[in-house]
Amino acid sequence: FGLPFHRGFLQQFEIDLVKEKSGTVSEVEKTRELLVDAVKKTRNFAKVLCPVHLADYGLESAIIDLARSTESVYGVLCSFSLEGNSPDGSSDLAKNIFFMVKEAVHNAVKHAHAKKIEIIMEYNPPHLLVTVEDNGRGFDVTKTAPGIGHKIMKYRAEMIGAFFGIRSARKKGTIVHIEIPGSKITS
Repeated sequence: FGLPFHRGFLQQFEIDLVKEKSGTVSEVEKTRELLVDAVKKTRNFAKVLCPVHLADYGLESAIIDLARSTESVYGVLCSFSLEGNSPDGSSDLAKNIFFMVKEAVHNAVKHAHAKKIEIIMEYNPPHLLVTVEDNGRGFDVTKTAPGIGHKIMKYRAEMIGAFFGIRSARKKGTIVHIEIPGSKITS
């Protein structure tokens, strides 16, 4: 549905512009490029909202996709590294981890104005450790009231029996730390 519609829409748009003589060829081409870019960014954004990779290909693939989307949509360098195995993508554990990571990345982009984000997942039996670290502007955790995103991450951590913490300091970035005990993990 998406790609044929996308191509058909752009072709019809170009034909309409030419018929109306409402722009030069370069203006039409520039408008076309802007539309193609907008459609691409919208598709990337939609993938992050509903991560089909998670159930189909696993947590690792979903986080890699999140990192790529973050780079292409926001222009922020975002990397992912994995040591060991990641949990099964269809599990509630994996879903909650993914959405906590997604929220931490979102906060790094939106609030911290980070230029670099690192997502690190380490499975050292019996524990799984996930950290999201950014080089953004940071904040004083003792003086800043938790926002809705923070509260949801904390709630998700409680649902899966994980330890959740945030370390941050002004001008030094933020580290979101999620640690899951081995008894909760199936890979």
